[in-house]
Amino acid sequence: GSWYWLYYDLPVDSAARWMSGVDANVPAYWPHECFSKERWSLETHGLWVDTRSVYALVHALQGNVGAAEELLHEVFYGGENPLTLDDYKTEMIAHYVAGIASLPQDTAAALQAFAHALNNGETRDRLGQKLRPMFHDIYNAKYGARHDTTTSIDEKKRGVLAYYGSYFSDVTDSVGFTTSLRRSHVAWGFWNSDNLADLLIDGRALYVARQDGSFELIAHELSTDKGRSGLFCDIDNDGDMDIFYIGRERHGVIRNNNGVPTDETIEMGNYASEAAAWIDLNADGYPELYQGGYEKWNNATMSSTAFGDLLWENNKGVLTPTKNLPAVTQMRVPTRGVVVDDIDGDGDQDIIVSSYRLKPNVVLLNNNGVLEVHATSTLIGIRQQGSYGHSAGADVGDLNNDGLVDVSIANVAHPRYIDFSNRTGLYVQDSTGEFVESRKQLGVRFEETHAQAGMFDYNGDGLQDLFITSMYEFRRSFLYEQQSSDSRFPYPFREVAGITGTLMFDGYAWAPADYDMDGDLDLAIGSGDVYRSGIKLLRNELQQNEHETAHYLHIRVKAENQFGFGCIVTATQGDHTQRQRIDGGFGICSQRPPTAYFAFGNNTDPVEITVTTPSGKVHTQVVDTLNAYVVVEVE
Repeated sequence: GSWYWLYYDLPVDSAARWMSGVDANVPAYWPHECFSKERWSLETHGLWVDTRSVYALVHALQGNVGAAEELLHEVFYGGENPLTLDDYKTEMIAHYVAGIASLPQDTAAALQAFAHALNNGETRDRLGQKLRPMFHDIYNAKYGARHDTTTSIDEKKRGVLAYYGSYFSDVTDSVGFTTSLRRSHVAWGFWNSDNLADLLIDGRALYVARQDGSFELIAHELSTDKGRSGLFCDIDNDGDMDIFYIGRERHGVIRNNNGVPTDETIEMGNYASEAAAWIDLNADGYPELYQGGYEKWNNATMSSTAFGDLLWENNKGVLTPTKNLPAVTQMRVPTRGVVVDDIDGDGDQDIIVSSYRLKPNVVLLNNNGVLEVHATSTLIGIRQQGSYGHSAGADVGDLNNDGLVDVSIANVAHPRYIDFSNRTGLYVQDSTGEFVESRKQLGVRFEETHAQAGMFDYNGDGLQDLFITSMYEFRRSFLYEQQSSDSRFPYPFREVAGITGTLMFDGYAWAPADYDMDGDLDLAIGSGDVYRSGIKLLRNELQQNEHETAHYLHIRVKAENQFGFGCIVTATQGDHTQRQRIDGGFGICSQRPPTAYFAFGNNTDPVEITVTTPSGKVHTQVVDTLNAYVVVEVE
């Protein structure tokens, strides 16, 4: 009822009568026979925030500002019942009420409260849809910009909140895409030899980058089967990148013949798949492909059929699907994500398989070319009442620059299943090799429908930031800026999607790349399978920002494979070392371009680059001049 009144602007006297019958002090745990304790905790705490905030608004509109401020203080600071990062609700409604209470006397305070509310966000964006045009109108009225059609709401929010950091511009239409291009999966690679990142969308549409920053559509349909996803790789190690696509009935290889795509279709029958990644198991320069089996839903029976995973063996460029994998990968558990990296630090490539439908994830360690199950790894998830999580897109990176890889795993965690569902996990590796789940300690908020969680340095300070999309209509994305490289700090991340131009609804797979080669990482974001809000290309404006720039290096590796797949690259500047891999895929069949990007803030000192190949070769060289594209050849 309080939400109904708030959203539809019913008269204040009606609201006062309604709220007088509501006990604003909703207890944290209100027993209810239809709900579990944890779920009911989420529901009642949200109700407590809503009712306190709306009651405060009623007081403010009736002129009782003191009572309103007292109630808002309880919501913001919690009293005996504070909001936490595991709550379903955010402080957005309280910021909104604070802004309304400031009008009309103090529009500056109102705009600041509204800007905080919009940056804070909420679960289904109901209040956001109401507040964005209100913020726009009040801002224009205050600053004499009634006819301003060029300044975005994000830019206005940045001005109000005095945010001078890096941000993104939506260039989807201007570079040759269209917001009506409703696709879910994105992968970056090099289709030609100009070292500009080209974009593969859903394994079917290939856009090649031009020198002027725009894209040319080379093929709308690469194969005879409408693609679902795909990845780049130099499969035959001939110096140009090919494509493996995952279709709905067929899968196959798109060979690169001097820039001309040639389809080699493989009939897969009834096999369904959502994700894959490249892994050079035997370190011969011809990467194998690990492909996760997904599921097909039957509306008539209201049930699904899942498929086992596949290992595509690579015989000098010829791929053959096999089941030469541990038995656990054949148990018909739907796989929603695959990521490859050196998980255990022994120099070879391992695999994390994200399992859906409340099943444990699978960690496969590479033992001299043989994949073995690491059943005791904490990365499989937390067992709760016999279940685990709805895991989706995962990533591996070094969050705190300690030389040890850390892991982010997105999970869908519906409140109705919250007692036996894993929330999204952020696993920081300690000195013993144990992965410690640290999401709340790092300041990352619970969200019901996270799709893909991954790492990239958006502001060029040498620290990995965290970007998370959320599937389903009106579910928002999150960009967390890292404040410190020390994971022992209580809250090293802060949420900045609402002011950096990275707020997207119904997002799905995504991947970063410096597509315009200006020295910062841009974002391609696919939209979800259900509502599909349209693909987005967001250009990072870091290097055009007068307040904040960064020096950088792009490292291209030639080793056993001509594009260095599976190589680990480190960049050391003084006592600060960063680590990247040459990416063969992560998340939900997403992919970075085959270069390692490093940023160093304002530091211009020389950088020592070290490359370790899958076969164990190590090459080190010093780069004296930054802001460069460097090719490292490992003999």
